[in-house]
Amino acid sequence: VFMILSQSAAIAADLALDGNLSVQQVPYTQLRPALLAASQALGEPAVASPTSVVDNTDTALVALTGAWISGTSSAGFIGADYVHDNNAGQGTKQVAYSIPAGTTGMQRIFLRWTSHTNRASNVPVEILHAGGITTITVDQKINGSKWNLLGHFNGVQKVTVKTTGANGYVVADAVGFSAVGENDDSDFDGMSDMRELELGLDPFSSDTAFIDAVKQHPEYFDLHSTGEIHDLRIARAGYTPGFFGFRIEGGATWEVFEDFQLAVPHDGARRFYRVALQAEPAKLVAALAASQPRKVVVYGTSLTASGAWVSQMSQWLSAKYPSLLTVINSGLSGKNSAEGLAQLQAKVLNHHPDTVFIEFAMNDAFLYSDGTPQLSVEQARANLNAMIDAILTQNPQAEIILQTMNTVWDSPSGSNQSASLRPNLAAYYEMYRSVAAARGLMLIDHQPAWSALQQGDLATFQSWVPDGVHPVANGLSKVVLPLLKWKLTGGKM
Repeated sequence: VFMILSQSAAIAADLALDGNLSVQQVPYTQLRPALLAASQALGEPAVASPTSVVDNTDTALVALTGAWISGTSSAGFIGADYVHDNNAGQGTKQVAYSIPAGTTGMQRIFLRWTSHTNRASNVPVEILHAGGITTITVDQKINGSKWNLLGHFNGVQKVTVKTTGANGYVVADAVGFSAVGENDDSDFDGMSDMRELELGLDPFSSDTAFIDAVKQHPEYFDLHSTGEIHDLRIARAGYTPGFFGFRIEGGATWEVFEDFQLAVPHDGARRFYRVALQAEPAKLVAALAASQPRKVVVYGTSLTASGAWVSQMSQWLSAKYPSLLTVINSGLSGKNSAEGLAQLQAKVLNHHPDTVFIEFAMNDAFLYSDGTPQLSVEQARANLNAMIDAILTQNPQAEIILQTMNTVWDSPSGSNQSASLRPNLAAYYEMYRSVAAARGLMLIDHQPAWSALQQGDLATFQSWVPDGVHPVANGLSKVVLPLLKWKLTGGKM
């Protein structure tokens, strides 16, 4: 005995030193697994006792159906007596226990009876709870004169002892209730009873071995711990994936990291980033949410003129804000920003829009062979800024949203030169990013997602952009629409 006590004290002292605690402060949930690992016999975890009881004599909470007889011949009952069905009228008799006041949330439900060889071994007990009705069969030949745990149930309303099909005397004595606390850990395995119940585990059977396996090998379960994560935040509103001209802060005092790809150090097991994005919804969505009608003009190339993203976005917004949105598609198939500037009055300004989406980079980057002037990046920039200036001159409150679009490939189903004739497309997309940043405009940057898809799953990319330039509706719904929703709502889809 003294050797066992000495070993226990040494283990507790070791844990106390590791945790900078006094021995008395070492949690039993931490001590028990260590003692078990040292081959100490601790017995099974004890089942708690009820904290509130409804006895068969509590007439305000108990309803008897059929003839029940008072009994006291078998010891161990609660209160003045128990009742039994006299082994007659099976199926026509029952005792229903309502819950006492204040019994809410997740509860342990207990049942008490007195045992005898003449008792039924198949007594049905029906529990009405938030999830429906659960029937549990108990053997009243055994386990009498003590509290028997029936299970854990949320939102319990009634417990009924029934007699249907009973093969002997049925006894109804008392029902007990005990709330499951948020931090209760009946089996001392370090996981709360609440969590074990949510996971379908037995809160009275230790899962220490399994929990330790998950902690030691999270990669086996596609899980990772918070200890592997850097906490970062984007300090500049309007962050767009793929645009690197923003500031990221991290560390205990939110130091500035200039380059989010390279400057954040890997620290021990830390392998992932957790970023708190500071973003505001588009004026368009904010106004619709405030029940203000809005007119939108989408302006660009054939990616807009015949792009399913326009109708997908319109349907999404119209479903959220019925009868408030007007969308005018002013896309110009086969035209670049020079033609876009020339037709701006008729295609955009005459509609007096509240919000204008603009994308012309795809055709600005194109090397025309039909006499259409090629545009340098700087010429395209000048055209874009001129369009922005004209829109804001007409309406200084207008919202202008710039977009980069998809990447391209030389598809035999198209011209077979879609990428070859746009060798510097990335530079035109980068120009859109710089204009958006310089002028404080929202940018919806689709190019990084399309580029990642093209590099990571070429077959899918090519099936979604079959002619090399124009994505099909399915691809747009998977790649473009989610980012539109995320950006326009400020990440609050």
